[in-house]
Amino acid sequence: MNGAQESGFRLATFKSAGKPQVGMVEKERIIEINHAFSFLSDEEKKNLEPAMPIVSMEGLLENWEKVFPFLCKAANLLTRTPQKRAIWRNVGEVILLAPVTTPGKMINTGLNFHDHAREMDIDVPSSGFQPNFFFKGDRNCIIGSGQKIELSSNFVDWEAELALVIGKKGKDIKPEDAPDYIAGYTCHNDITDRSLMIRKDGSLDFFRGKSRDTFGPLGPFLVPKEFFPGPDDLRIRCFVNGEV
Repeated sequence: MNGAQESGFRLATFKSAGKPQVGMVEKERIIEINHAFSFLSDEEKKNLEPAMPIVSMEGLLENWEKVFPFLCKAANLLTRTPQKRAIWRNVGEVILLAPVTTPGKMINTGLNFHDHAREMDIDVPSSGFQPNFFFKGDRNCIIGSGQKIELSSNFVDWEAELALVIGKKGKDIKPEDAPDYIAGYTCHNDITDRSLMIRKDGSLDFFRGKSRDTFGPLGPFLVPKEFFPGPDDLRIRCFVNGEV
């Protein structure tokens, strides 16, 4: 996924010392999030206390609106003060997991592009049609971008997608208000076993074909929307064995 701004920071979930941790990423460096917050002023730390410590990305997202301004302050401190650079680690030294490993739910849309619908031999009326929504999967389905996918047949397909990560609770939201609920974006590979999804009568079983274990790679990073150019300005590509 190309187009995310170089300025600002990204977030990641990584494994270090045998346990998952949340990290702030700046270029090719990563720092555990609670360490980053340790450089805030005493008054800022006091304001953060109800949300501390951050032990998971899910916990951070539950307090996103409160925590995000302090993430920005910590990032500015860490990148502008030379003597504090030594606490960063190289991203290549850690194991990156899915940014959000156990979301409350992961909902995908299918057939939301006319070209893809025609590719599936589905007629598109001139008036258009509503896309299908489906539940992608649970913690067994979601994996990191570098983890192994367990193929279930010779008809496993891939789809490069943009994933929206929600940072505020809401229901029955007006379309014009929807962006206010987005914390950031990440990459998603919507893996599908077509032999399981397409029934003999031609109907589609999205859950059976798309929600198997390891079929939901995410990441590697969560880019806050404030550092993101916007979904319409992205170039999203998928490489399979080196081929686009």
